[in-house]
Amino acid sequence: MQGNNPIRVRITLIACGLFLSLVLLEIGIRAGGFILFTAQEYRNAQAVKQKGACRIMCLGESTTAGQYPKPLEKILNARSAGMKFSVIDEGVIAANTNTILAKLEANLDKYKPDIVITMMGYNDKWIMYYQDIPEANSGLFQNYRTYRLIRLIYKYSFRQPRNKSLPGQNKAGVRSGAKFMPGDGKNYGESGYRYQRQGDLDLAAKYFKKSLELNPKDDEALLNWGELLRNQGRSPEAERCFKKAIRINPKNCKAYIGLGCIYRKQGKIGLAEKYYQKALEVDPAEEWACSELLQVYKIQGRFPQREKILQRFIEQNPENDWGYKALGSFYREIGQVGLAEAYNSKLKGLNLKEYSSLTMHNYRTIKQVLDRRGIKLVCVQYPLRSVEPLKRIFASEGGAIFVDNEKVFAEAVEKDGYKKYFADTFGGDFGHCTQEGNRLLAANIADVILKEVFPRSDCYSIVNNQYE
Repeated sequence: MQGNNPIRVRITLIACGLFLSLVLLEIGIRAGGFILFTAQEYRNAQAVKQKGACRIMCLGESTTAGQYPKPLEKILNARSAGMKFSVIDEGVIAANTNTILAKLEANLDKYKPDIVITMMGYNDKWIMYYQDIPEANSGLFQNYRTYRLIRLIYKYSFRQPRNKSLPGQNKAGVRSGAKFMPGDGKNYGESGYRYQRQGDLDLAAKYFKKSLELNPKDDEALLNWGELLRNQGRSPEAERCFKKAIRINPKNCKAYIGLGCIYRKQGKIGLAEKYYQKALEVDPAEEWACSELLQVYKIQGRFPQREKILQRFIEQNPENDWGYKALGSFYREIGQVGLAEAYNSKLKGLNLKEYSSLTMHNYRTIKQVLDRRGIKLVCVQYPLRSVEPLKRIFASEGGAIFVDNEKVFAEAVEKDGYKKYFADTFGGDFGHCTQEGNRLLAANIADVILKEVFPRSDCYSIVNNQYE
């Protein structure tokens, strides 16, 4: 009797192993998310059950979700005289103020809070994670976490040029109601780029090829075609595209970066460094090139070069906060806390500017909704940041209460060190709080609430908006 084909058996085992891995990953992601969501919902349900308590709802992103609300409830109940507090955690990881505003009315109807606390706005500078994924609302994307994870990793593994959408374009990037004009390679290149961002690489490739047939000297089409090839692992072809784009346009910054990425992956660190440096010569404000060059120096353990390139970036781009964040994080990494704080102080100066128009609009809209319902708004500023820009949002309105976390955290960090209060440096001058940091944050918020909302907390409360 003839035995099994060993190649077929091997392929079958690999396929089964891959399928099992995907199943286990899906189960793990769902279980983790379920546990976090269930725990948060359970705590919120318990808070709602507390009769006669002043109900506080906390809104925000990852710096709120599962962070300071729980210790806030404990501290308020420990410090108040004759009052009870229940705190509801409605923080949403990766949310921006659009997301928070969209859920506001439903959350108010569900929890009926007496006070709403907000600490938000940082995520407004980033696009939503699912933007430009055409199937984001499909059952596959919504229902299968593993697919969503793979799709997002695929999307964010590539840094694409940020071209603006053209007026009159449909979702595919093709101009609606218009046909391609014969010989018009630009339209093909633009549409190829849009399809590439949406993940339809086969269609993107067809459009790029057509664009280059019509206009072989279109360096942007060559750049995008090269990026597509590089991301598919077709490095020799991508290298030729990038080099041709540079010959056509020696100031094509991202073509130099593309070459640098190819050479770094191949272990040709010297060539990668050369092309990243060239990209920065062409565009000194290109964060991507600077970030890639920093990685090259980090691989080589060249700390002085990392410091020098960041200092030069800041000198050439004094209004770009990325450089201050990166240099502050670098100094903290090598234990130079004093220098880290110095650059974080400079970063604070930049952060004294107004919030984005999106953040200001959504903050004011939230306050208008709360005012109509007679609910007090408490605006919390992120740790170590000035509260003044937050106050300026409501300068013409008033009525909001503000929590300043700059001085209290600055003193604590100076005394005990940054790592005691922050788990990371995602915000440059601040990060997600540790357990100790969340206790400090909660204590400061509690002090403000008890002093400004309940100046005589033993005499009255605002439960259900009624004084006792």
